[in-house]
Amino acid sequence: MTTPPGEPFLVEGLPDLWQSVGDAKHLFLGLDYDGTLAPFRTERLEAVPFPGTIEIIQQIRMVNKCVVAFISGRPVSEIIRLTGESEIPIAGSHGAEILIPGQELIVFTPTPDQIRILDAAEELARRENSPEQIERKVSSVALHTRGVPEETARRREQTIFKLWSELGVADDMECRYFQGGVELRIAALNKGKALKYLLGRQPARTFAVYLGDDETDEDAFREISPWGVGIKIAPGNPPTLARGRLRNCASVLAFLKTWLEVIMV
Repeated sequence: MTTPPGEPFLVEGLPDLWQSVGDAKHLFLGLDYDGTLAPFRTERLEAVPFPGTIEIIQQIRMVNKCVVAFISGRPVSEIIRLTGESEIPIAGSHGAEILIPGQELIVFTPTPDQIRILDAAEELARRENSPEQIERKVSSVALHTRGVPEETARRREQTIFKLWSELGVADDMECRYFQGGVELRIAALNKGKALKYLLGRQPARTFAVYLGDDETDEDAFREISPWGVGIKIAPGNPPTLARGRLRNCASVLAFLKTWLEVIMV
């Protein structure tokens, strides 16, 4: 591999990453959205991509040997609205929605029992929280607490987690905390399953990298190991299944710039 111009951005824990990227015949780059490409905001639709990020992604996806995909808990429509991108694969709502360019949107349909539980969970959440804090998706319902004082937020999250867990949730439903809230969702749908589906469409011996910041991204870090590596976006050293670490969205931009330099050589 020829060394790209400039000093490559080093990813903590992955000293040989750029050698692997440069040597790969086929590449897959999976990207979470909130906390990875976009800094968190209290208002969810104000969480826009870090400056320069989308422009670099657009250049990366034009390189034939590299597939870029967004994998997010957000609905596909929000990802398109916030990024302006609809020409790359997008797995939204933790994999309940999958958009492959040139194909119709694939949407998972919950069972009547799952819909009943989600309806009840939404009603419980609305009794104690503002409507704008409740988000209903195709296969989940979430309580968002970003912007709420920390002590109040933790209390609300713990309360709703307990209430949702007492709904008689079946084995196919689960409550999960995420950065800034808690979500009740269908257990079979997660970022790991979405990543596995997208990787299954790639050529043999594709080298894959997935970037994510949240507890919900741990499913993807677990799934990616046969294909490549996961990179956790977080300050400090929280426990994770990812092998690499980046500190924040600015570091992600630096990572993407080096990725582009390496694959263009």
